[in-house]
Amino acid sequence: MACHGSYPHSKGKKVRALLNLHTGFIACSVCHARQDLGDENLTPKNQKVKFLWVNRQTGEMTKKVEGEYGKYPSEIFPIRFTEDRQEKIFRPVNAKAAKQFLKLKDKFTPDQTSQAKIKLHERISEKPVFCSGCHKKDGYLDFSALGFTKRRVDHLVSTEVVGMIDKYKTFYLPSAIDFGNETSLN
Repeated sequence: MACHGSYPHSKGKKVRALLNLHTGFIACSVCHARQDLGDENLTPKNQKVKFLWVNRQTGEMTKKVEGEYGKYPSEIFPIRFTEDRQEKIFRPVNAKAAKQFLKLKDKFTPDQTSQAKIKLHERISEKPVFCSGCHKKDGYLDFSALGFTKRRVDHLVSTEVVGMIDKYKTFYLPSAIDFGNETSLN
């Protein structure tokens, strides 16, 4: 969604780059609407939803990964079924209401802005899915069902970055890329 821009994660200096990296191929609703999807416990067995790739240009849904590694023409979205068993992209925020808010927000008082944001985000989970929710065997996302090769799935469920984030309360990046320092690269 255009509301938060390309890099919506700003809290948590040390992990925000990793989280923002995902916004190029995972829709916000994958991580931020899990309760509304019927999966508060993060177990794939009780999901009332499936995840598919949705092409950014055409809106076509597919199970297959397309494009080069990291350069996908599609994003992963949660898909729900309508009463007549049709697949429908799940979007927790009403796009029309969000566009209206963006158009009018400069005319709102601070209280009106706050109330509008609360209303827009009412279907957003307070506790989003974190790295370790997906990057593990039988995780929140089924990487095989999303069309990744076995080799890629093995890598995704054993990534060292997730282990680093889970294992260490504090970790340090080289000062040249440390988000907290203003180190010159000259």
